[in-house]
Amino acid sequence: MRVAFVYDAIYPYVKGGVEKRVYELGRRLAARGHEVHWFGLKWWDGDSVLERGGIVYHGVCRPLPLYTSSGRRSILEALWFSLSLIVPLSRRDDFDLIDCQSFPYFPCFPCRVASWLKGVPLVVTWHEVWGSYWGRYLGFFGFLGRLVERMVSRLTCDNVAVSDTTRDLLVGLGVSESNVVAVSNGVDLEYINSIPPSEKKFDVLFVGRLIKDKNVDVLLRAFSDVISHLPGASMCIVGDGPERSNLVSLASELGLDDAVVFLGFRNDHDDVVSLMKSSKIYVSPSTREGFGLSVLEALSCSVPVLVVDDVLNASDELITDDVNGYVGPLSPGFFSEKIINILSDNKLRNRLSEAAIKSTEKNSWDCVVEKLADYYSNTLS
Repeated sequence: MRVAFVYDAIYPYVKGGVEKRVYELGRRLAARGHEVHWFGLKWWDGDSVLERGGIVYHGVCRPLPLYTSSGRRSILEALWFSLSLIVPLSRRDDFDLIDCQSFPYFPCFPCRVASWLKGVPLVVTWHEVWGSYWGRYLGFFGFLGRLVERMVSRLTCDNVAVSDTTRDLLVGLGVSESNVVAVSNGVDLEYINSIPPSEKKFDVLFVGRLIKDKNVDVLLRAFSDVISHLPGASMCIVGDGPERSNLVSLASELGLDDAVVFLGFRNDHDDVVSLMKSSKIYVSPSTREGFGLSVLEALSCSVPVLVVDDVLNASDELITDDVNGYVGPLSPGFFSEKIINILSDNKLRNRLSEAAIKSTEKNSWDCVVEKLADYYSNTLS
């Protein structure tokens, strides 16, 4: 089977959940004897085509910034990549299937053209479905985002959603249930087990892009209450983004300068896993997650997790309340109460930690790639 993945950001030049998924699945498909190509921006020097780890990378054009100064995905970059993609993807006649990541939407259209010209299936992999959230994101112009998203949902009968939540939201756009299958993200348990805990130890950890939807400000306010009950508690914020300066200022206003550490973006993922292993609680205050890969990784490090109950947050699928963590409202009160309870009760923390790692066994990348390969085969047949 010959598969062409399409996504502008390529791992390891850009490190995020989508990039990680394509990389992990691509190299495992290649190891199974399939031919795997990845069309994206040319993040490297030298030839536009290179092979690494069994994946053939095609740099279709020079990269433009993925994000604007406000932290939003760049429409200009998405259009630039989409236009540049048409010729290199269409002139290849040796693919059995094209798998295009849904966001940032525009590349799905040249992929549809290429699949039609070649007579091969187009699979669109959905990491999120925004629906009405477009109105909050773009205000008056949110209707344009909803229109484009709905158009992409009509491009093919072969859709993959990375979570049950994303699948249900896609069905809510009018996609038939028979035209979408959930194939989750995964975790490399062997890799996780090989990383030692960091010498830096924290009670609470957050990892993610520092944007408004991550709601780190709510976590900081919650931790201010934690400190009043447990003066020696510590928290680490890993990540960067347009909200960082505001969050640093807020931490200072709340008197958390000595309790909260902002480590910034960690280019080496080993550092992130190492920090997870040396932390007692992982908190994800985000209200918008198509899956929640960092939540899964924290669980695989035997760390209980707190997440938010929200219709757009799929990470709550990974948490069973009072088993491997807690699910609750986006409020400082919820987070502070659970953090204090867990840090104050070693027996509770140990029980949650033991259940955390057990809950990830079904999410190994090897299990995920087997399910995806079966789906591809059924689609081709």
